[in-house]
Parts: sequence; structure tokens; C-alpha cells
Amino acid sequence: MKRIWIGVALVVAIVLLGGCAASEETAEFSVSIDDSADETLVNTSYEATATVSNDGDADGERSVDFVVDGETIATENVSLEPNETGSVTFEHTFEEPGEYEVAIGEAETSVTVLESPLSDVAEAMADLETYETQERTVMDLTTQSAYGQDAELLMDGTATGQYDLAAETAAIDWEVDINYLGFEFHTLEAEWYEDGTLYTRERDRSDTEYEYETESTTFDDVAIDYAFPLAAVDDDPVEVNNGTVVYNATIEDFDRLEALLDDDDVTPGEQDEESDEMEDAIERVTIELGIDLSTARIDYMSATYDIDGMEFDDMTGDGEITMDAEFVAFDESVDTTVPTEVVDATADR
Repeated sequence: MKRIWIGVALVVAIVLLGGCAASEETAEFSVSIDDSADETLVNTSYEATATVSNDGDADGERSVDFVVDGETIATENVSLEPNETGSVTFEHTFEEPGEYEVAIGEAETSVTVLESPLSDVAEAMADLETYETQERTVMDLTTQSAYGQDAELLMDGTATGQYDLAAETAAIDWEVDINYLGFEFHTLEAEWYEDGTLYTRERDRSDTEYEYETESTTFDDVAIDYAFPLAAVDDDPVEVNNGTVVYNATIEDFDRLEALLDDDDVTPGEQDEESDEMEDAIERVTIELGIDLSTARIDYMSATYDIDGMEFDDMTGDGEITMDAEFVAFDESVDTTVPTEVVDATADR
């Protein structure tokens, strides 16, 4: 009986040892999607990135398929060591709007493909009753005086604006820093527009007394001119970023630039002499326009003007002027009332 038990033990040991010898180290892959847009546009590059992990104990290679609505669009081979991770990125252009199911390996997501909102922006903005803005104008010019003296002129102005489109009134508060010939100027300026008159109140930050002015103008000349960048960009978005469609344009053709700036439908109001002088000095304009994908309203706009030989006061200037505006609120209550003291101070002007 003892011999039998010994024999059985030997058989079991041999089987166990044989099993260990037959066991092989393997690579075990998993895929997870890290970054993909929920929405994109027709004829715009859609990008999805996934992490591939080797959770096994051996080197290995995995073929990762990029699949849209059941159709394999592309395949990437990934080689990884044990416990190593890598990433794969796929790009695709959708030619038709709709809902699409996307898979990278075993990981799945979905994307909504929409038409470009650019053609709907003018109507969406025209339907607004009010908007509020954060604005900035930066000027970096090398100037030459009539006496031949060169100097750098730096100006940085920031503003908050409230615009009532229904009543055609506005209120804008500016803070402006200027550095010129080693002197620094810090100005606080407030503007109100009502019934064809622009009221201005201005003082240096170190002063307590204000200076007041009035000017006859139109609401279109006071409000944010989004028509120019809207007309300048074409229906070819650069990207969709967190629900904002970004469009770019660079204009170096002076005839086209002149037509855009002079078009009454693009730039409301009449061009004054100062605007004409700036227009003549523009060599190139670079524009970026962000459109909210869900509302077709403008999120932000930016225009940089390359200037050569702009005349102002007794000087000419070369350099850059950048104007930015961000729309921070729509159809909310705004206060554009001209203060009584401003009306009184300008009554005789």
C-alpha cells in the first residue's frame, strides 16, 4: 500500500512540474479612449486618442483598429513591454452630419457631426437684445516725429463693455497704460452712447478731476464691429475646441482688405479721416474668430494689424495693433444710463 501512495505522489509531482514547465508568460492588452471630441464639424479633422496598456508579463504587439459605425478606417500596431503603456491617435474627416459610433480597439465612444455654424452667426447675433464684453487693445509701434526722433510707443488698454442693441445705448469703461519716451501714463476713461452722442469722461489715475467731451456719432460706430472678421474668414474652421469653432484668416491682398473695410454692410457707419489713414497703412491683418457651436454666437474675436507708416498727430508709426473682444454675456440686464453729472458737465459743449 505504501508503494502505491508513493507512486501516486510521483505522478502528481510530475504532472504539476509538467504544468509549470508548459505555462508561458503572455502579454495582455487593454485599450481606453483618453481624448475625443463629443462634437465636430463636417469636413473638419476629427481626432481621437487612446491609451494602450500591456498588463501582462511578456513583451507583445497589439493591432488597434479605428472603427466608425462598424467600418474599420485605420489600424495601428503597438509594441509594448510588460506593464508599459503607449498611445495611438487617429484622425478622420466626416463628410455628412449625423451621429456616429466610434471605437478604438474595444473602447467605444460617439460623436455628433454638425454643419459649420458660420452662415448662422449674423442672424444669431442680430437676434440679441444685449451683450457684455471684455475688450483689449494693444499697440506696439516704433514712431518717428516730424523732427526725425525715433521712439517706441506702447499702449495697453482693457475695457468692460455693456451694449443694449434694442435701445442702441452703450457704456464702456477703459483702463489705459501708455509708455512713450520714458514717460508712463495711466488713464481711466468711461464712455456712454445715447441718442447719437458719445459722452466721454477721462482722468489720469493720479488726478481727481475729470475732463469731459462729447462727440456726434452712431451706435454702429460704438458697438463691437464683428461684421468685418465675420466677412473675412471663410467656411474652413481650424478646430473645434470645447464647443467653440475656431476660424482663422490672414489678409495680405490690399484690394480685398480695402473692400472689406469700406463695405457699408461690413463696417457700419462712415469712415473718418483717422480710419482712412490707418487703413492705408495696413500691410496685413490676421484674424481669429471663435463661434459657439451650439448657439452660433461669437465667443471671441481677435485681429492683429501689421502697420507701416500710419500717420497720427505729428508722427508716423510702424508695428502692430491687436484688438481683442470676448463676449461674456448675452441678453442679460445692462446699465448704460449716462450719469447726470456727465450730462451736466457736457451740457454746454
